[in-house]
Parts: sequence; C-alpha cells; structure tokens
Amino acid sequence: MKNTITVRFLKKLSKKELKGVEAFIKNSYFNPNKDIVKLYQYINQFAPNYSHTDFTAEHAFDAVYPNRTFDGVAHNRLMSKLYTVIKKFIHCLYANSESIETELKVLRFCNERYRERFENQLKKSRGLIDKKKGNCFYRYTLAVELEVENHLAFFPLETNFAESSLALDKYYWLSKLPLFCEMLNRQIITGVEYDISDLDSYLEFIEKIEYTRFPIIELWYCLIKILKNIVCKIPVEHQDYLKFKKLFFKNKNDLNDVELRNLYIHLKNIVQRASITDDGYYRELFDLNEIGLNERLIFIEGQLRPQSIKNILNTAIRIGNIQWAKDFLTQYKGVFWQEHAQDILLYSKAMISFHESRHNKALQDLESVTYEEIFFRLGKKTLQTQIYYEAEELESFDKHINNFKVFLSRNKDKIGDGHVQSHRDFIKYINKIAYLIKQDTKKVTKLKEKISQTSTRLLPEKKWLLDKLNELKR
Repeated sequence: MKNTITVRFLKKLSKKELKGVEAFIKNSYFNPNKDIVKLYQYINQFAPNYSHTDFTAEHAFDAVYPNRTFDGVAHNRLMSKLYTVIKKFIHCLYANSESIETELKVLRFCNERYRERFENQLKKSRGLIDKKKGNCFYRYTLAVELEVENHLAFFPLETNFAESSLALDKYYWLSKLPLFCEMLNRQIITGVEYDISDLDSYLEFIEKIEYTRFPIIELWYCLIKILKNIVCKIPVEHQDYLKFKKLFFKNKNDLNDVELRNLYIHLKNIVQRASITDDGYYRELFDLNEIGLNERLIFIEGQLRPQSIKNILNTAIRIGNIQWAKDFLTQYKGVFWQEHAQDILLYSKAMISFHESRHNKALQDLESVTYEEIFFRLGKKTLQTQIYYEAEELESFDKHINNFKVFLSRNKDKIGDGHVQSHRDFIKYINKIAYLIKQDTKKVTKLKEKISQTSTRLLPEKKWLLDKLNELKR
C-alpha cells in the first residue's frame, strides 16, 4: 500500500492540504462514490508516514467492504478512482493559487453565456494582469486577447487579430529566448552541445521585425548574444556586460521572481568573463553581492548557502572592506545554511582573522571546520597554505603543499580541470616565493611579471601573491 502511486502523492501533501483532500472527497459534487470516502478515511489514519504494519491492502479492503473476501482487482480499481479524485484536488489546489486563473475562467463563461457582462469582466481581468511580471504577464495577456477575439467573432465588422497576434509573439519569444539561454549556458558549463543550428535565423528574425523595442525581449536578446559569443570563444567586452547590466536593472521590476533570480545569476557569471581590470572585477562583484542580499536573490529557501557566503566574504575582503565582512557575519549568521551553520561561521571568522594577521586564531578556527563539500575544502586548503606561509612554518608549509597537490589529483573530476589548474598554479607560485632569496631581484621581478599577466579569475589569491613578492623587494 505505501508504495502505490496514490499514497506516494499523499505523502507530498502538507497537513493542511490533507485536510483539504478529506473535505474534497467528502463533497458529493466532486466525489459521489461513498466507497472512496471510506477508503480515504482508512488510509488517512496512517498519515503522514503510512508505514504501520497494519497498513495493508487487505485491511483497506476490509474497511470498505467488511463482509466481503479480499478482491485484489476490486481494491486496485477503487485505489485508482481515489487517485483520480486526488488529481482533481491538486488541480483545484493550483487553480486557487492564482486569482487571475479564476477570473479568466469567468471571462470565458461570460463570453459563452453572459455576454452583457463580458466588458466588465474583461476590465477586471486586465487589471489583475497588469500586476503580473515577466513572462506571466504576456501569458495571461495572450489568454485575454484570444478570448476577446472569440468574443468579437460575433461582431463581423470587428476583429482583434492584430492584438492577439502581437500577444502571441511576445509570449512565444519570452518563452523561446530563455530556453535558448539555458541551452547555451549548459553548453558553457558542461561542454554538452545542443542543437542550436537555428539560433542565428531566430535572432535575425527578431532584429528584422525590431522586437527588441520591447524591453524584456531586448534584455533576453542581449543575454543570448553574450552567451553565444562565450560558446564561440569570443571574449565578453566590458561594454556588452554593462549593456546587459543596464537592461537588467532597468527592467527588474517587470520580471517575476524566477526570471529575476536567473538573470541575476547570469549577470554574476558574465562579469567573471568580461574584459575588466582586477580591481574593477572585485568591486563589481561586491556591488552585485550587495544587490543580491538586499533583493534576496542569493537566498535559497530563506537561507544563504555555504559557497555564497564564502564568495561574499572573499569579495569584500579582496577590496579591503573587512568591517563590512564583520558586519555581514553579525547581520546574516542567523540565516546561514542551517545544516552547516557552525562550520560556515568558523570558516568565515578564519578568513577575517587571517586578513587581520591573527594567524593562530585563523588556523584554530579552520581546524575545527568539518564541512566536507569539495569547494569548501578547496578554499580551506588555500587559506591554510597562506597561513603557514605567513607564520613562516616552513616544515608545516612543505607538508601541506604536498597534501594539497595530492588532494587536487584525487579530486580533479569533482573540481574540474579549470579549478585544478588554477590552484596548481597558485601552489607553484607560492612555493617559488617561499624559497626565493630576497636579494635575487631579477628572479623576483620575472616572477612578478608572470603573475601580473595572469587574470585574477585564473589565479586564486593573485593580489596576495603579488604582495608577498613586493615584500621580498623591501
């Protein structure tokens, strides 16, 4: 019983929703079959886990038909009917979540049976649609325009074809362009190639009919051009990033929550590839992080994920905003990812302590961190390398460097080639710095030039490495 599709669906419903199911099933309009009511009442005894040993098909059948011998076929047939009623409840559950859905159905009713009320209902529906954002606005606008077109079919001299066609086009493009963006983004991240051979023809069509005059279509169009260039290994120009950023902020109030968050993530990903100076890059990331916090775009289920916290703090520290980092911990530690909140807090404090030259405290906090997520471990090992160098503990430094190399080799499939190579470069450079002789200015200068020419995004702790080289020159 507990593995039937009916029970698996019931497990996904909340306590409040289960009460709704019971009321729905008992309503003779939705369910005239009293046997289904009896079956559900039996099943509901075992909610929410449905794992009791008495929870069997035989006992369920007996609860419905106490004087009959168990009939597996009849039981399965009744379970199937219960499942159908539950699906109807789920339909109503989602219909009730959007008042505009109800108003559109009333609009259709008015069109078919109460035509003198149609204009009033149309006005009410459009008023609700105007409050919608992003693609939802265009989806419901399309539904209304099609209903208007059906209404005007009774008046031969009046048509709504142009409005319906335009609404359909907007809804289509605001569905198609995000899909293309997702395909391109997946290709960039995973290397898996998708068939987007028709993309150029789509973009040419949009340009030809000047659909970029519609702001949200222009926003997605701008993003798709950038992602296409990345796939084709064409560098992202700073001006292209700035244009996308400007369009994002100009239109963010017209986007729904899902679109807003997805485009924000794209914005952060693109800045990492934009042609921008190292200082400008971290300043830009810091600003985006502040926006993400203020607009709650970084939060998942009301919490901040470990990697997000690490990136936020790292960016603030890189631009020298240590006090901001401390204030961040104070303000947001209550919403750190609950499962690993203590580890995240210890790691965060270690980052700040290190940059305040409290190396022993930083190392102590780091050693207490037990969180095993691979990129967290990668950051931890990088920070430990810096601490051992600063503390001039060469024996511990050498041992840790060797362990770090082994860690990268063993986990290269999890970390990815790019991260492995960038951290190997970090190890190589700090190892050279550790054993450089101060007086050998030629080697110091040569190494500095080599590090300076490497992008910050391809070399962890680049600024810190250059600072250590400058210290050798003093």
